[in-house]
Amino acid sequence: MTAASITLDRDPAAEAEASLEGPSDLAEDHYAWLRGNAPVFYDERQGGYVVSGYPEARAVLGDVEAFRSPRDGELEARHPDLFRTEISKIFALSILNTTGDTHRRLRDALIPVFGPARMKTMRTYVEQVVNEIFDDIEPRMRRGEVIDFHQAISLEVPQAVVGDLIGVPVEERAHLRDIASSMGMAMNFTASEEKRAAASQRFREIGDYFDRLIEQREIEPRDDLITMMVASANAGAISKEEARNMCYIIQLAGYDTTVSCMDSLITTLLAHPELGEQIADDRSTMRFIDEILRWRMTTKTANGVRYANEDIEIGGVTIPKDGEVFVIIGSTHYDERVFPEPEKIDFTRRQGPSMTFGTGVHSCVGFPLAKLEMMVLLQALRERMPDLVAAGEPVPQRQRTLVQYKSIPVTLPQG
Repeated sequence: MTAASITLDRDPAAEAEASLEGPSDLAEDHYAWLRGNAPVFYDERQGGYVVSGYPEARAVLGDVEAFRSPRDGELEARHPDLFRTEISKIFALSILNTTGDTHRRLRDALIPVFGPARMKTMRTYVEQVVNEIFDDIEPRMRRGEVIDFHQAISLEVPQAVVGDLIGVPVEERAHLRDIASSMGMAMNFTASEEKRAAASQRFREIGDYFDRLIEQREIEPRDDLITMMVASANAGAISKEEARNMCYIIQLAGYDTTVSCMDSLITTLLAHPELGEQIADDRSTMRFIDEILRWRMTTKTANGVRYANEDIEIGGVTIPKDGEVFVIIGSTHYDERVFPEPEKIDFTRRQGPSMTFGTGVHSCVGFPLAKLEMMVLLQALRERMPDLVAAGEPVPQRQRTLVQYKSIPVTLPQG
């Protein structure tokens, strides 16, 4: 069956758009319709195929023989309007949208940064960051003060951890965080050119900043990502431009997704405090994280796009050779073909891994650090503030690629 032969009462493109732009608590209605009626369809506005089913998404993201990342210059040729902004060019050349030898070179340069030895060192630092924040806010909440969990914890922990990993001085991390929060608009296919240009203009600030840090590390190397990228560039493994791009991507990808995950975990615990009993040792905490991130949508869409290497049928639709494919991650975790009774939280699930951090060769290389941050935070909450309660309704923030919040008011019972 081809995309042209689909005849439906509802428009798949409109359903997909509503799932991404509308409130996250209503998204599953749209996702369910898509999975049941058009798990793969052609979206004329984007000029590509949209995939929403779990098996189909795993095939697109994980099967490099069937689906590839863009070739050099391909994204620019297909979406010239996007390439009027600097950030779009950076994303096109980054580890998110490269393939073959280029992708392997970039990934090999990053692997030591997130290896087991480095994570062991980072755990001590993450624990220090979390405990310092708790030392500040716990006494205040015990006195009855309401704290915004999103601002005080979900934003602050990744900001400190990613800043330390990259090598950003403490006093400059908040400024980079504010810039990073606006980066995604430049790659939004549906955003106005004006909004994308404004995001790119702010992005030039961070580019100039990383250029200065790179020059500094050439003279004064340190134990941080920038120094490692400079060393890789000097050894000829990556270019200076690629080293700079790595700083951009880690600043963005290592921050926003982790913030959203932390918000999802805490809002779940506030609504279902009995689930906190599942948080104990590292293994049980990781199972908790994996299942909650499946059950409660965090990532809406996959980073990057893919292209069919040959004509290939998937989900009953033939995608032609070089056809462009977009994946809606948020829909995949409720696919009943993979997750029986997906609306239920089940910590014994083994049917399929969460795709919050991607899958296959393009799975997030930094996911061990993100999960480490979440694990340390949950265990500290269980130990120090198991009686944390909501002090009002969380305020959602609409965003096209992630589920995010403006605020999550919390406090601790008195007496």
